[in-house]
Amino acid sequence: MSLTERYVTSAGAGTHDGTSSANAFSWTEMVTDINNNPNARNGFRYNVSKTGGNINLINTTNTFSNGGSITQPIIIRGYNNVIGDGYLGRSNNGIGPLYKDNLPIIVVSGSSQLNLASTGRFIVLDSVNLSGISNSTLMIKISENKLTRSFVSVNRAGGTTAAIFCNTRGVSFDNDIYVNGTVGVGILTNNQGYVINNKIWGINTAEGIQMGAGGGNAYGNIIHGVSAGINLAGAAENHVYNNTITNCVYGLGSSTSSGSSNNWNIINNIITNNGYGIYSTGRFSLFLAYNYICNNQIDINVPIENDWYQATQYGSLSGASAFPIFSNSGSDDYTLTNSSPAKNAGSFGRDIGAFQSRNTPKLLGNGGYIN
Repeated sequence: MSLTERYVTSAGAGTHDGTSSANAFSWTEMVTDINNNPNARNGFRYNVSKTGGNINLINTTNTFSNGGSITQPIIIRGYNNVIGDGYLGRSNNGIGPLYKDNLPIIVVSGSSQLNLASTGRFIVLDSVNLSGISNSTLMIKISENKLTRSFVSVNRAGGTTAAIFCNTRGVSFDNDIYVNGTVGVGILTNNQGYVINNKIWGINTAEGIQMGAGGGNAYGNIIHGVSAGINLAGAAENHVYNNTITNCVYGLGSSTSSGSSNNWNIINNIITNNGYGIYSTGRFSLFLAYNYICNNQIDINVPIENDWYQATQYGSLSGASAFPIFSNSGSDDYTLTNSSPAKNAGSFGRDIGAFQSRNTPKLLGNGGYIN
């Protein structure tokens, strides 16, 4: 795919055409350029440089308008003029550091929101460092678009703030997300959003992933050190496959009563070293298969009348492991050891947990692609 290059920096005032780093757009000019040309910017790549310092979005909503086509994406990516793509060091299975110091910093503060909620186009925000103290409900909203290979951190003193809201097939793919604050959520998904191959961590008053009222899809994520790894908060269809959840207060849980008609599929997940592995106060129907639920203070704690308590844990493993599960969890390396009981123990003989699934490209129903 041939791309038309444009350049963006926080430096400078006046009017720019974005055609070179010497005449780079400001962030505001870039948003205007995209929104004023909805049918003419497909296949454009906007290279956002660290030159000039942080891009500050304060008490403002940056919304990309509807229109255009999804046949070619509009790409907004962090770019370092010296080293090229700022996102270096991570292999295609997610192993390795995300060099966030090489990424341009976009500070989202006050009531600001970065809104990638347009329809009729496919916008990819790639390799940026989103950070700030947010008073808004959401820092970044994604509907039918994609945030990838970025570092996101949110600090919230009170109230509920989601760093990322994946709504209506929006995609969060291969991001590092840090949640800090009295109450916060790393990724909130609704209406079948996709949360794929992310690393989410923070303090134990925050949630990693919250599956909201419209349901969602969580594949290949690593979640540790938060209050609830994955919170099934909505009575809708949810798919939770090949995640690794560890060192949380609650690994996977819900207080929702969904009824027997909803299809909650929990397959190929490692849930270990949490306070509770699976926890629920609600009643709902669930398919539970090929999970490794072990070494939690309490592995499963659900009401006896709950449908999922009666579900056959087909192919699942439980109980304490006599062998190390992970290569070096103390250094955040959650790959499996060769002797790990989760090795080759999942569906179709695959590994249980986050990593082996990360090499598989996934397509979106709207014609976009993941990798």
